[in-house]
Amino acid sequence: MRNSGAMITLPAPAVLSESKIEEKINEIKSKFQKRKKAEELQDDANLSQNALERIAQTTAISLMGLIPKEEIERYNNEVENYIPAYTNFIARGLEFENQKRRTIRLDIALANDGTLLA
Repeated sequence: MRNSGAMITLPAPAVLSESKIEEKINEIKSKFQKRKKAEELQDDANLSQNALERIAQTTAISLMGLIPKEEIERYNNEVENYIPAYTNFIARGLEFENQKRRTIRLDIALANDGTLLA
């Protein structure tokens, strides 16, 4: 058996800091915000000082009547459950990346240089 003395150096494992994870989660939270029900929008509209903002909220209130409360609650529950699932997804993605970093391609060749069958 021959030893060629080749050494393989694997890259360092990928690490994601807590602040980077928090940043990714905040991106998702801002992208998928919980929806307000018509009553909550009405309360916000009553508190609004800006006329344009008040018009936008009044329009939203009228449109919210088209969406059943159950559907808003279902959406909000899914948003609430998505955040922990996304956190788990980030961790699993990091595990996968580190597994890829520890994987090498190894080509092995066997040769029978003897006079007998192998």
